[in-house]
Amino acid sequence: MLVIIPARGGSKGIPRKNLVLLGGKPLIQYTIEAAQQSQFVSRIVLSTDDPEIAALGSGLGLDISYQRPPHLAYDNTPIEATLAHCLNWLREGSVTHDEAFILLQPTSPLRTFKDIDEAIQLYRGSKKNSLVSVNSMREHPFECVELRSDGWSYLSKNISGAFRRQDYSNNYYYINGAIYITRTEQFLLSGKIIDEKSASFYLMQREHSIDIDDVFDLLVAQALVAEPQL
Repeated sequence: MLVIIPARGGSKGIPRKNLVLLGGKPLIQYTIEAAQQSQFVSRIVLSTDDPEIAALGSGLGLDISYQRPPHLAYDNTPIEATLAHCLNWLREGSVTHDEAFILLQPTSPLRTFKDIDEAIQLYRGSKKNSLVSVNSMREHPFECVELRSDGWSYLSKNISGAFRRQDYSNNYYYINGAIYITRTEQFLLSGKIIDEKSASFYLMQREHSIDIDDVFDLLVAQALVAEPQL
C-alpha cells in the first residue's frame, strides 16, 4: 500500500518542526521508520518542498523523485491539495495505480508500525472507503461548552441523568491525526480524506497518539520517548 508523508519546511509553532530533534532523531524520522517497518507498505512518497528534509529522506532510503511545488507549501495550503497533486504525479508516471493510500503526518512520531499494520487490516476488513485513527475523549462532551454571543450551551446534552464521569457513555472519540487511509478514486473525486458515509475507525493508545503542534506537545513527546512506560 502507498504511504504519503507530507513535510513542508516551514512551520509556525515550532520553527523547522519536521526536523526538530526528539530523542536524538529528527521528528520526521520516526514516521519514515514506522512506515518502512510496516509489512503492508509497498511504497513511501515524501511530499516536501525543503531540500534538507528531502536529503534526510534520501539518506533513510526513500525515493525523493517527487517534489512538492512551492505554491503548495504555504501555511494555509489545504492538505487535500497537496495529496491530490502527489497522487496525480504518481499516476502520470506509473502504469499501475494504488487502490488506496495512507496519509502519515510527521507530527505523530509515536505512532508505531504495529498501529499502521492494524489500521490497514481493519480498513481492508471493513470494506469502507476510508479509515481514520481516533482516541477516546479525555474531556467528555457532557462537560464541554460552546460560548456564543447570546450565551452558551453544552456540546452534547446529558440525557442519561448521570453526574459522575465514570457513569457517562464511552462512545465519544476524537480524530488524533496519526493515520488516515482512503480509497484513491474516492478521494480524487470528492477531495475528502474521510468519507463521512463510509468510514471505519481505528482506536489507538493515547501514548502513541501525541500530535505535536507546539512546544508543550514536544515536551510531552520527549518525556514519553525518555520514559515509554510512564
